[in-house]
Amino acid sequence: MSICLFREGDAITPSDRQGFDKRWSAPNLERVYTPLTAEDALNAAENFITMYKHDEVQIVSGRHCYENFVYSSKTKCIVDVTGLRDFGLDKDKGYYIGTGNANWDMYQILNNVFGKTLPAGSCYSVGLGGHVTGGGYGLLSRLYGLTVDWLTGVSIVVIRNGKAELI
Repeated sequence: MSICLFREGDAITPSDRQGFDKRWSAPNLERVYTPLTAEDALNAAENFITMYKHDEVQIVSGRHCYENFVYSSKTKCIVDVTGLRDFGLDKDKGYYIGTGNANWDMYQILNNVFGKTLPAGSCYSVGLGGHVTGGGYGLLSRLYGLTVDWLTGVSIVVIRNGKAELI
């Protein structure tokens, strides 16, 4: 059994309220969940689904948002997926790297453990959760395409009919 790290009230730090771009902040932030497993992410979703409207909950991975999509006055709950840092090789599905890893981690894992690479970004600290879902443009993209072009599968928490499920 894993434990989803959880902070609220006085336990919320200034760095929880503000990401990489200091122009934006979340002054009304009430809760921060940091899941360590996919099941933790599912449980976090079950918790916040009844407490918040959809635009009050934001997901972060690396905290590199250059707009106020995550850090705004609307944000009351953040799910910080940087704890989802697993990786490995599934015989049926291929290589996998958790969304909480940053570009630097991904390059280190792929190069040093598996002898592979991806045409991903050059900023070492960008989280994969945002980078890959945003396309994943990098130095090798003109030659090999975007990071997302190499994506073969995902596990994701979705909300259906008021319930969270992992698909």
